[in-house]
Amino acid sequence: VAATRVWRLNDAMPAFRGGEVPVAKLPEGCFDERYRVACFTPAVIEAFRDPENAGNGLSESDFSALFSEPGADRVDLSNVGLGDKDVAKFAHLLDTSRQTGDEVGSSDSHPASRYCRALHLNNNKITEEGVRLLVDALVGNTTLTELYLHYNKLQDAGAAHIGRLLRLNKRLLRVDVGANGIGEKGVADIIDGLQDNGVIQSIGLFGNLPEIQDDLAEVAERLKPEARLQRGIGIQVKKKFEEVIRTKLFGGEELEAD
Repeated sequence: VAATRVWRLNDAMPAFRGGEVPVAKLPEGCFDERYRVACFTPAVIEAFRDPENAGNGLSESDFSALFSEPGADRVDLSNVGLGDKDVAKFAHLLDTSRQTGDEVGSSDSHPASRYCRALHLNNNKITEEGVRLLVDALVGNTTLTELYLHYNKLQDAGAAHIGRLLRLNKRLLRVDVGANGIGEKGVADIIDGLQDNGVIQSIGLFGNLPEIQDDLAEVAERLKPEARLQRGIGIQVKKKFEEVIRTKLFGGEELEAD
């Protein structure tokens, strides 16, 4: 298993559990343990990038060990050189539904699906296929709140999966897909995804194709608190209406999609 470490603001600093104490009032020379990050060591990353090391990259057990780091709710895999095949080795770890227990998020699920709150995948080589695998795992995830995918190769096809993620995941607060070659079609899919999401607070779209400049104002408008609140109310009303209709017509049974 590859070596992992828990990165802190300064490894020489003693830990301090902030609790209710604001970060600004931390004792001098301490860091807030609530914000430590799990990542691979520089030596592991260097070996992974080595062209002569082809075929001996990071394994599923390596990623599993990283996501299992105790106390680290932020996982940093940025600027590692990950591709779609690498994403396939860890994406399923984030799937809350892949557990052996009876309840979603039970103690039998992988720690990644229960504790990882921020995932940094920026500055890699992830394309449409990689983000598809990631979204498939995250649609039912109830823990992750921040996803960073800027400086990858998603393009419009990948942005369509981000739109799907926004429609189905109601826990994410921040998604960054800047500098991914996304055009008008991709932004349209993201905007469509926002129709059913009253939770997301920030979507990073910097550095994409110039043609989306006119669409950025609409995205910003939809992310305003009052717009999110209005969508949230509408979603709840729609859900309640569907429950009433289902109860009257089918005795409360779930409707099967065609």
